[in-house]
Amino acid sequence: MEQLEKKPYIKGLSQWKSCILQTVIVGSFLVAAVPFGCALFAQKQSIAVDALEEDLRKAIMEKDSTIKTVYYNKGL
Repeated sequence: MEQLEKKPYIKGLSQWKSCILQTVIVGSFLVAAVPFGCALFAQKQSIAVDALEEDLRKAIMEKDSTIKTVYYNKGL
C-alpha cells in the first residue's frame, strides 16, 4: 500500500476515497487468499485417543472402547 500511495492518482484522492480504495484492495486479496489457504492446509486432523485429556478420553472410551483415533476440524 505504501508503494501505491506514492502514485499521483492516489495522492489526488481525498482521505475518505483513499480509505475506501485501500479497504477494497485488501478485501479483494482476502477474498482470494482465505479459500486458497483453506484448500492448501488440511482442515481435518487426527489424534490418538491416548493423547487426549483424561476426561475426554474417558468419555470416548465409555461410548466405544475400540476407538484408537479421533478426528477433529481445526477450523478457520
